[in-house]
Amino acid sequence: MIYINSRAFHEEALLRNDRTEEGKRLVEFTFQVTHEEYHDVTVLLYENDFNVQVGAAEPFRAEILQYSTDTVNLYEPGSRSLYTLALIEK
Repeated sequence: MIYINSRAFHEEALLRNDRTEEGKRLVEFTFQVTHEEYHDVTVLLYENDFNVQVGAAEPFRAEILQYSTDTVNLYEPGSRSLYTLALIEK
């Protein structure tokens, strides 16, 4: 489980959970977003100022390094998209 600003995300895959050469924490994961969740997730990501906690590890402040999605239209009821999100420590 990954928490971003107290919102829980059930990761499909944890791609990275380590540190950069500069020592900054970096977490990259994939997660599903449904039509019903789309607005709330988008609003959260636009904040780009996050308190991140991976499992029971110590939380850290982060911002988006990179993100992508496999679907651009989540306006249709029942639609889903796989997001990939990389967050780096501020």
